[in-house]
Amino acid sequence: QTPIFTGGRLAEYDWEQINEFYKTTPALKEIYQRFKDTRFVLNIIDNVSEVHSALISTIAEEKPDERTFIQSDALIIMKAIKDEKPMWVYGTSYPDIMRLLSFDSLYILPATQFMGDVFVAPFKVMKRPAFNDNVIAEMRRRQKKVFLGPLESEDELKKAKELQGYKC
Repeated sequence: QTPIFTGGRLAEYDWEQINEFYKTTPALKEIYQRFKDTRFVLNIIDNVSEVHSALISTIAEEKPDERTFIQSDALIIMKAIKDEKPMWVYGTSYPDIMRLLSFDSLYILPATQFMGDVFVAPFKVMKRPAFNDNVIAEMRRRQKKVFLGPLESEDELKKAKELQGYKC
């Protein structure tokens, strides 16, 4: 019998139900074991209870320190993981993006707290620009890597190349 998934989020189901429907989906631990020399970007979508503890305990034995990049729209998730695993690499949450833009509008962008290691931003958040030239310049001043995307048009590709210092 095929389970009927009626909830809006995958996190609303336990692993057995998910595995019953997606029989070939490997567990995260299996992926880390299979690709021992690979770096991973873990984009944590849902802010479910104790997701940080579950993630850390799942891959703790797989030597994730030098090959794990944590990205999430939820700042609380990244802060919780960073408290326990400060040596992992961390991206940018939506609250980070909003804070940077707000401080820029007040002309005090250099005073903004940013705890990420890498600036990761889509081109738009809630149909508004997620960054501007000042934010990118500030991230460069702080010697942060900048990842822009996902790209949805040729114009966005051109702008991303421009900001990264490439010629179109």
